[in-house]
Amino acid sequence: MFTQIKKHKYFYLAVGIVVLILAFNIFTAYRRLIPEPIFLEHYYEGYYEHFYDRFFLEYIDNNNSNKNISNVYFPEVNIKLFAEPYYEYNYNYYTHKIVNFPLAVSKDDIFFDLEKVELNRAIISYTDSSTQEVDLGRIILYREKKETQGLIPIVSHVGLPKERSENSYEIDGEILVKDIQADLQEQLSDIIDMDVNTLDNNISINMAVLKPDDERKFNVYDICYHMVYKNMGGETYIIPLGPVGYNPFFTEEEIMRYVKYNKYSRKQLLLKEQ
Repeated sequence: MFTQIKKHKYFYLAVGIVVLILAFNIFTAYRRLIPEPIFLEHYYEGYYEHFYDRFFLEYIDNNNSNKNISNVYFPEVNIKLFAEPYYEYNYNYYTHKIVNFPLAVSKDDIFFDLEKVELNRAIISYTDSSTQEVDLGRIILYREKKETQGLIPIVSHVGLPKERSENSYEIDGEILVKDIQADLQEQLSDIIDMDVNTLDNNISINMAVLKPDDERKFNVYDICYHMVYKNMGGETYIIPLGPVGYNPFFTEEEIMRYVKYNKYSRKQLLLKEQ
């Protein structure tokens, strides 16, 4: 009899421990939930043709979230882009997921009579009718490539992964290279490494994205530099280079650290506004 009572005590004790562990896990998972999606910072720069007819944005959301993006409105330039859920894909983690969703890009809808647009501050509309205002970073799109003369492409290679690119040209006649530049160059000067070599009638430009060792390693980069040069007639031409890019890779621990960092940054911003 005593042995049976003892067995029952151990049984109930074991059940109690299991219940406590389950309750702790549920509480921990609940504490990790985020009230709204967290968008990664995106630094895009390139010609419309570089992004074809869509480009991807990434955000972190709860694994159990069922809402999807309907459209993204950029109030600074009065442009609305619609999501293409067919091309969306996710990376699932324990509590969160990283969502890669594409926006359809139409040259006629975006540029009108503009040569360049910046898509930064955005209002996200979801399928559940909720909205969210976010700062996406800096997204710069140019209308189209400009006609070039005096350079014959030899190699235009984007490495795999896409952190590296090589562009080589044969110089047809005499040209003067004025600059190799990008609007994001100053902002990303310590992230993108560039090497320019000239030999006889050839010029070679090699670029690479250096992985940051701070919180910027969680940003998304996709940059298309362009070379500005003059021919002997004094005419100025622009030729696009690259592109080079970088997409962050998250571990479970890094996801939690990034979410925690983002929550802290938002809290500090709210305190400043008060």
